[in-house]
Amino acid sequence: MVDDNPYAPPEANIEVSQSVDNELAGRWLRLGGSIIDTVILVVVFFGAIYLFGAMDGFLAGQETTTVAEDTLLLLSSLVLFVALNGYLLATKGQTIGKVAVGTRIVSIHDGSLVPLWKLMLLRYLPYFGLGYLPIGGQILSLVNALMIFKADRRCLHDHTAGTKVVVARPMSAT
Repeated sequence: MVDDNPYAPPEANIEVSQSVDNELAGRWLRLGGSIIDTVILVVVFFGAIYLFGAMDGFLAGQETTTVAEDTLLLLSSLVLFVALNGYLLATKGQTIGKVAVGTRIVSIHDGSLVPLWKLMLLRYLPYFGLGYLPIGGQILSLVNALMIFKADRRCLHDHTAGTKVVVARPMSAT
């Protein structure tokens, strides 16, 4: 009786995918997003230094810094980065630069968003600090960047965090 009902809604076996498209982002898009993020971070950081009256000391050309000063600089840069990008990273897997160029960070395993704590602890924090390590830090930073030329287009920070950068597609409402 129900099978013959001409007014019954149509039936279809539909699977809804919760993952995002997995088209790898191009190297130029990744570079563009990184440049945009760096410029924004530098402008805001130096703006904050100026507003707090610390620009004179910064411009004095201090030749050496202490470990405490380097640590404070690293932590304040990281806090500023999270303040600028934390919400976007947590909700869309994007930084401001990634939004601008149309890319996003997803899990290498299933294309899902990566939790913010994992992005910060495994993807960003170690590589923010690399530049502060003498000699070896600069070499690791270079290796990190050059890994983009592998076939999978994943840098060292992508491997440590289990991420990849893909072309951003509008996320479906769930």
